[in-house]
Amino acid sequence: RRLPRRRGAQARTSSAPRNLALASRGGAEMARRKQGRRIKRKTQKETDTSDQASELPPRAFVFSKGKVSAPLKALVNDLKGVMSPNTARALKAQRRNKIKDFVDVAGSLHVSFFLIVSSTEQSSYLRLGRSPRG
Repeated sequence: RRLPRRRGAQARTSSAPRNLALASRGGAEMARRKQGRRIKRKTQKETDTSDQASELPPRAFVFSKGKVSAPLKALVNDLKGVMSPNTARALKAQRRNKIKDFVDVAGSLHVSFFLIVSSTEQSSYLRLGRSPRG
């Protein structure tokens, strides 16, 4: 025999019997306690804010990524010439180098900008990246 449904009663979504569902919540008479706000921890490393870092001129890495044509290689060399003496003139990016490799080295060499030249079949791109700890 089916009982009529009372007003305001919520439909159970679990297939567990009623007594097991109540036991998993800590009993029927206990109300759920309100959760507090999550305390956000510091996740970033402390940066060195000494006066030496602000006195240095901005330095840059200029390199190409992937297969680039001869005019783009000439553009990379021209950009290195324009930005010298504050760029690594002899920097050569190899095929196995990832951008993360350059970012890891950038902090110790005080490099703050990356100019990355890349190319696809449709177009050529110049990406400009900034390192906060440069």
